[in-house]
Amino acid sequence: MDVPRNARQVSEAIGLWAAFAGSVAVSILLGRHGGHGAALWTANGFLVSALLILPRPHAAAVLAACIASQAAIGLVAGDPLLRVSVSTAINIGGCVLTAWLAHRYCGIKARRLGLVRLARILVLAALPASFVASLAAALTFRLFSARPAAEVFGDWMLSSVLGLAMVLPAVLLAARQGQYREFRRPLWETLGLFAGLGALTVLVFYQAQLPVLFAVFPAVTLIAFRLGPPGAAVAGFFVGMIALPLTLFGHGPATLARSLDFAGQIRLTQTFVCCVMFTGVGTAIALADQTRLRRMLIQRDRVARVSRQRALDAERLAAAVGARPEPGHPSTRLA
Repeated sequence: MDVPRNARQVSEAIGLWAAFAGSVAVSILLGRHGGHGAALWTANGFLVSALLILPRPHAAAVLAACIASQAAIGLVAGDPLLRVSVSTAINIGGCVLTAWLAHRYCGIKARRLGLVRLARILVLAALPASFVASLAAALTFRLFSARPAAEVFGDWMLSSVLGLAMVLPAVLLAARQGQYREFRRPLWETLGLFAGLGALTVLVFYQAQLPVLFAVFPAVTLIAFRLGPPGAAVAGFFVGMIALPLTLFGHGPATLARSLDFAGQIRLTQTFVCCVMFTGVGTAIALADQTRLRRMLIQRDRVARVSRQRALDAERLAAAVGARPEPGHPSTRLA
């Protein structure tokens, strides 16, 4: 393995581990200050992404680091050792099962991930694994708390599925950025598009007077047209990175839903982020397919024209050879 590629993989592994640890810290520490952590759990998306895109040694190292990080953060937050051990085992086991199902049934090794494959990852991998982990949590957490098993199951299931749906497509498509060379843009354009999207998202989610969530969709669609599927997926995740903290602090249109509690408002915002992401990714994938088909047709037309030209040249050469007098011909003897 060449050094630059290995260095890139090491940096990806460190980045995914850091994102996992940071997400766990936010979710657990918020959960200890008001019970908000159960509504937000995006960490699993980073660990599953590491298990899917990294080589086996790097993935194993990230897995071990994530186990240690979640256990350490839980202990620092004040949880008993037994509860930390059980919750870490269930959560990490769910991530490993999700990655195994994605490898086994979802065609994760494809060069390009279309909308069907992304939906298959969520339906055939994320949902079953989250169901198994949520069921295990509902059965075991009765030893540590008085919460009903159905409530524990629902909280764990919704948080896991929404977190995976928000993070996993963004990381998987960003890792395949090199497969979409037709959407490469100058750095200044990329930064300008994301700066505009960030400013618009702040304007939408800082206020709590108007339900103007629809204003984000045109900006993400523009990024989808300019930066392709990776850019659209990262744009959706970028919206979530701004919208969720503002919602946690009591801002945003989700607070207008008075019938929802705080956890419901967080999940509503996560659902909106997933809708934004998949709308942008779907648009970008359709555009990428059209661009690829147009390029193939142009190349095929170019090959056909070259073949026709070669055939015409061959016919002209054959005609010229046929018109030349053969040796021994009367015209040749007279000459």
